[in-house]
Amino acid sequence: MKKSNNPSKTEKKEHLADLFCLPHDVVCGASNVTVVGSMRVFIENYKGILEYNNEEILLQGKHKKIKILGHCLKIRTYNEEEMVIDGGIEGILFMD
Repeated sequence: MKKSNNPSKTEKKEHLADLFCLPHDVVCGASNVTVVGSMRVFIENYKGILEYNNEEILLQGKHKKIKILGHCLKIRTYNEEEMVIDGGIEGILFMD
């Protein structure tokens, strides 16, 4: 099977973001994940909470699912735009 040389819509947006030095999360609608040490995670641009317990939190991002792994995990605050997760952060996975 021959691969198409036409870039996808997402690839085009990423190229424009790079070209004009714009943030990818704004142009592409990507989730923004900021980790502070091993005890706090800030997440922006997410759609909803899929699973939540003290060892795993699964979120639906704009384009991918985001899994936070750890111990004593707790959603400290959240609203429709951002979320703060506290606890012993051991890993973050991005899944299709």
